[in-house]
Amino acid sequence: MFDNKIKIRPADLNDCKSLFDWRSDELSKTMFFNGSSQSIEEHEVWFKNSLCNVDRALYVGELGYKKLGVCRFDFLESEMLAEVSINMNPSMRGSDLEEKFLFESIECYLENNKYNLLAKVKPNNLTSLNVFKSAGFESFASDESMIVLRRDFKEVSFKEVNDQDVKVLLKLLENRDYSISHLNLPSKNDHLLFIKSKPYRYWAIVLEDNLPVGTVYIQSNNSIGLNLLQQKKQLVYKILRHIKTSFNPLKEVKSKAPPYFYVNISYANNKLGKILCELDALPIQVSYKI
Repeated sequence: MFDNKIKIRPADLNDCKSLFDWRSDELSKTMFFNGSSQSIEEHEVWFKNSLCNVDRALYVGELGYKKLGVCRFDFLESEMLAEVSINMNPSMRGSDLEEKFLFESIECYLENNKYNLLAKVKPNNLTSLNVFKSAGFESFASDESMIVLRRDFKEVSFKEVNDQDVKVLLKLLENRDYSISHLNLPSKNDHLLFIKSKPYRYWAIVLEDNLPVGTVYIQSNNSIGLNLLQQKKQLVYKILRHIKTSFNPLKEVKSKAPPYFYVNISYANNKLGKILCELDALPIQVSYKI
């Protein structure tokens, strides 16, 4: 099977020539707002200064021994946000890896830099527009020469469920679009009894900026359940990272529990299924009620 696991790393001096070659590509230059040519000597000065600039981060993506491109973040202190740009290795265009590279570079940057993000794209650069929107950006402003997109930072946290959360949990159930286990909303008393039975190995309310946006649970058979009000890639990514860094799968039980975590979702929830595949989850089965 082809391994499409991308490695994201900070740029170093060995990347100087690669970035120069990518920037000198004629198609790339037409998509830059400053498309003027630069000598290799000028580029070397810019690149070395960039590596020393505490307000700039350059990430290079690699797939095996092949460099995918560079993702750049410039922190603007006056606006307290970071401007994002991306330039792909011309030989990797059309490989369907640009969305994945941008998304993973952003998540890498946000681990230590909790800023809102801004991107500027030419209106005719439809590929970049779609790539940024796939990474959670939304159009913010535009004119005939530029479309400005923005992605606001959301602090994601997890609150383990207890008896006091019954109202919040019922509200989340009431507002969800997809269901697997039941069609009718349980009563408050029934759901309280369910909570007190401690049905899951782990059960938490997912919070964005302290507002409930869904729940996640892990069962003893290593299955994971997600109930989210909105199917957003950046949110699913953070939930799965939380699980993988905080828990280990329970020991395998033949024909009952596999030795890995897996996610159960509604058959109708195509958007979440697509997001999980984009985050390297592998489809393993489809269940049918008879």
